[in-house]
Amino acid sequence: MMLWLFDIDGTLLRSDSAGRGAMGRTFEALYGISGAFDDVDFRGVLDDGVLQRACAKWGVPHERERFIAHFEGELAAGMDPVSNPAQQLCPGVPAVLDAVGRTGAVGLVTGNWRVGARAKLGAFGLWERFEIGAFSDDGPTRASLITVATERARAAGHPIRRVVMLGDTPNDINAAHKAGAVAVGVQTGWSEPASLVAAAPDLLLPDLERGLARLLALAD
Repeated sequence: MMLWLFDIDGTLLRSDSAGRGAMGRTFEALYGISGAFDDVDFRGVLDDGVLQRACAKWGVPHERERFIAHFEGELAAGMDPVSNPAQQLCPGVPAVLDAVGRTGAVGLVTGNWRVGARAKLGAFGLWERFEIGAFSDDGPTRASLITVATERARAAGHPIRRVVMLGDTPNDINAAHKAGAVAVGVQTGWSEPASLVAAAPDLLLPDLERGLARLLALAD
């Protein structure tokens, strides 16, 4: 049985930097500091790591649970794809989820906190499509999150024989290699194509829609 694990931002959807904005508003609300994340590169980084570095940089206490509780409301308010056309699904996402779901279990491995993943996917009606998930809440690295998601799938009764990790950054690809998963790079995010090639994915796709046939071949 296959286990298909998807990154969110740049792989499944574009949020128009809603997560960055929610983090910034939360930091300002709690600590009175604006623009705390303006120069931060969020690509492929876990939310916990972003927050820890910001707190250290600005000399404020690392109040993770308090921060996340406020952040959840800020992000939910910032996700509105009906009024913001820049918030959109990447090409072919619902159809791809349908297709791979017929070959195995479908899950998430993302640097988002669980509440962030729920807010982003929920805005498109997709949160319930993912049976398995591992989030920034669940481990310190992306490779460890792939392991967590795989263990959760097996604990749910799925006889997993192959794990495929799909993401839009070199960090996603490197994590897949470290965790022993098939690494699929997708060129719908913000990473330079050359950086994805240099990470040596097992499969590199222009987008999920045009790459669907090649994806499904992994299940053969």
